[in-house]
Amino acid sequence: MRENIESSIRAAAAEDPAFRAALTTDPRAAIEERFGVAIPSSASIRVVEEQADEVVLVLPGQHSAALDDAMLEQVASGGYLSESGEPLPL
Repeated sequence: MRENIESSIRAAAAEDPAFRAALTTDPRAAIEERFGVAIPSSASIRVVEEQADEVVLVLPGQHSAALDDAMLEQVASGGYLSESGEPLPL
């Protein structure tokens, strides 16, 4: 699901130069406005624009804690969890 959201953001940025510029200056506001979602203030968003002479590789976070029943229910119902385990709005 996360890949779909990221893919939608990348596609919108490729089609709309103003959205792409907004992503680099204020990604939270740009995503909230474009997609009509509320992003929790606890979620950090960083946008990196890859340059022609570099490759940006993003590694997934290391999660050592197991999900409790409430977290599993949130994920199983199609929801998201922040890195702290808090439910994120869809």
